[in-house]
Amino acid sequence: MRISVSLALAVFLQSAVLFAQEEEKRWAAWQLYWENDEFVAGSGTDEYYTNGLRFSWVRNPNTVSNPEWTTNFVDHWCKSRITRRLCLDVPVDVGYGHAFGQNFYTPDDITDPNPQPDDRPWAGYLYYSWLLQATHHTTQPVQNLFEAQVGLVGPWSGGEFIQREWHGLEFIDAPEPRGWDNQLENEPTANLFYLWRKKLGSTSFDIVPHAGGTLGTVMTSANLGATIRLGRNISSFPQLLITPSNAGTQNFPKKIEYYMFVAADGRAVGHNIFLDGSLFRDGPEIDIDKETFVYDLKAGLAWRYKAWRIDYSFVRRSEEFASPLGRDDRTHDFGSITFSYQLWRPSM
Repeated sequence: MRISVSLALAVFLQSAVLFAQEEEKRWAAWQLYWENDEFVAGSGTDEYYTNGLRFSWVRNPNTVSNPEWTTNFVDHWCKSRITRRLCLDVPVDVGYGHAFGQNFYTPDDITDPNPQPDDRPWAGYLYYSWLLQATHHTTQPVQNLFEAQVGLVGPWSGGEFIQREWHGLEFIDAPEPRGWDNQLENEPTANLFYLWRKKLGSTSFDIVPHAGGTLGTVMTSANLGATIRLGRNISSFPQLLITPSNAGTQNFPKKIEYYMFVAADGRAVGHNIFLDGSLFRDGPEIDIDKETFVYDLKAGLAWRYKAWRIDYSFVRRSEEFASPLGRDDRTHDFGSITFSYQLWRPSM
């Protein structure tokens, strides 16, 4: 059991490589995204948002037809009187894909088996997503991203199993989590996500402002921010699952790409199930004052060789609730690692 998590991750990565090799014509890209507070030295271990794992893949629109509704939806979005300003009057590439993932959250003290109503509740989250990205390729490209997500919160999400297995590894110096009996109850979830962003700059320096929002039973919020990047041969949006161009207007990346980046994202939060508790079911008592405005500050590095890419990010998240625990610093640090594969050919 101690090696089951490591073995599962190894099998997962090997399967992703085979997926890329055998399905290159059918799938344009895949991405494995992993967030964990163990990826930041000195951040402490397993408090608040402690782990997130997500695997995404996108169809190749040049060899496999996307569902008809995807192009109809983008066409309607870009012609509507309300949303047409979010698009450009140039040909658009439509990418369609899927994702599945798992997150889990804990209070500050994971060794306490008793209810902790004045701290973040224990919660696991398992979900599946449909992804749609519409990219307008110009010297200042614009992208609209959409995601429809269904899932469940509660014991059936497997958060307790993953955390216990991870902590069972010999190289993880972490205490046993003992409070999972107090987690949020099983509940189905549904959420919609939207993000707009625009790339301003060159292949060596750019600024990518973004804005968006979420609506659903898991999270309801609005966000605004930007990313600044400095490097060589910057070819796409940050952490983008690139799709080959239907219109033939996309500049394909050179063999090597690398850059450093800093980013900021501010969010106005109306509802967060991982702080407010369930909308439809009774659960553990929660007695915390949620912050309406929160922010993330991010810095990191990205490197790509041909089709393969790796990103590392350090994230500092502001206080999400006013805790009476007496902590001097209630910000939370965690890191993320992203492995990606995308169809590639040299620039012409």
